[in-house]
Amino acid sequence: MNNSSFQICTICVEENIVKPKLGIHPCHGCQFSFCLIHLTKHRQELLQKLDSIIMQRDEIFETIFNNLNISNDNIKKSLKDNDEWETKMHEEVHEIAEQNRDRIRLEYSKQFNELKDRYALFTKELIDKRDNDDFFEYDIEQLSIKLEQFKQEVYEININLQLNHLDWSRLIHINEQEDSPISSYLNNSKLLFERQVISLHDRNCFFLAASNTYILAYILSINRNENRLVLYSTLNGNELCSTELDIRLGNVCDMIYVDKLNHCFLVVCRQAILIYEPEQMVLTNLSDIKPIDEHPFWSIAISYDTNDAFISLDSNGYIERWSIETHPNWVLIKRWNINEILQNIDQGIRMIRICETKNQLAIVILQQNRYWRIDLYDFNLKLIRYGRELILSNDIDKFSFGCRLIILPDNETWLLTERTTHSLWYANDLTVKQIDKHVHSACLIINNNNQQRKIVVSYSNDPKRIEIFNL
Repeated sequence: MNNSSFQICTICVEENIVKPKLGIHPCHGCQFSFCLIHLTKHRQELLQKLDSIIMQRDEIFETIFNNLNISNDNIKKSLKDNDEWETKMHEEVHEIAEQNRDRIRLEYSKQFNELKDRYALFTKELIDKRDNDDFFEYDIEQLSIKLEQFKQEVYEININLQLNHLDWSRLIHINEQEDSPISSYLNNSKLLFERQVISLHDRNCFFLAASNTYILAYILSINRNENRLVLYSTLNGNELCSTELDIRLGNVCDMIYVDKLNHCFLVVCRQAILIYEPEQMVLTNLSDIKPIDEHPFWSIAISYDTNDAFISLDSNGYIERWSIETHPNWVLIKRWNINEILQNIDQGIRMIRICETKNQLAIVILQQNRYWRIDLYDFNLKLIRYGRELILSNDIDKFSFGCRLIILPDNETWLLTERTTHSLWYANDLTVKQIDKHVHSACLIINNNNQQRKIVVSYSNDPKRIEIFNL
């Protein structure tokens, strides 16, 4: 073989050797060629690197077993914390059970006393009729009915005791590293131990809005012919008022609480926007704001920092910007056609909300592939951020239900209620996660006194109810 076919030894070249040798020995790893002496040197260098890795492995092994006692101490501490939590839960459950025993005895005593009072009146009525000879066949019949009612009440005196079962697995959460972006929110929040559970009496609540004093629920039932707003107390869950809605206004499709507008609720029906004042329990119409042609109202958002309100009309209709400075006489500022701001891949919009601290409009958009997206716009509807695709469900049955948005206080995190999956979802730039099931609707409460944020959730599974959680 001709010597000219061989390359010069790589190391001879690197070390500037005066008489470099031919690289007749190729390395099948680095693909360089070496002379015999430098091939041996090259292999020794590789062996040293491998031995260094082995030594580092040994050091890690030693570290693991030297720290075994520390790991055991951490395990013992975690187990101790869990034991203390168990003891505390026992104590709190026992305390509440004792309180319930007192309340049960008091309630039974109250019912017996009321029954005794009615019994005394019934006895007096019998004696008076007999002494005065003042009775006929009709009186005998009515007195017999009353007697049977008393018999039934005596044997059926009872208390409707609702013992709410806690999902204990959600009361304590062991953080896994991959779930850390969610750990500070709902799936790791401690449920209020004496949390408010409001019975819906087998009715479905399709929309919620709440302040730290009131919860407004939209109850819709075709079978019961119900289309009403129900006002509850946030403090004790009592039903305060029920208002039947005119069916000509159409179904409710959005509700929000607005502290800056005299502490009122805004209720968006398909054909009207209503103001609900909880203190007076009065419902009025924003008569100056009307739907446009075939495009009914869809959603509403109010800015906390400016005098701006945004209203969306239908999924492919319009978005309007209004000034609320002279509330209740709103002034139209501008109107955009929704198709002008949608992308080619989009089908329409479902909901609009305002990020509290950024003066940005968040728009929930349905793409043609049936996935959702949340885009951010400024108040002139210039796109600020194109949102990530939210793969919740591509089997959307009713677009009008769709995806409803709750913006959490950091303005970077979203909670969404998605009606196809009947679930509550958590989403940010990094993750999308289902955190609760059987959910119809949800809304946020911000307590003005201590900024303790809570979330109100309505459930569709039995027993149908509204629950309030710490966030």
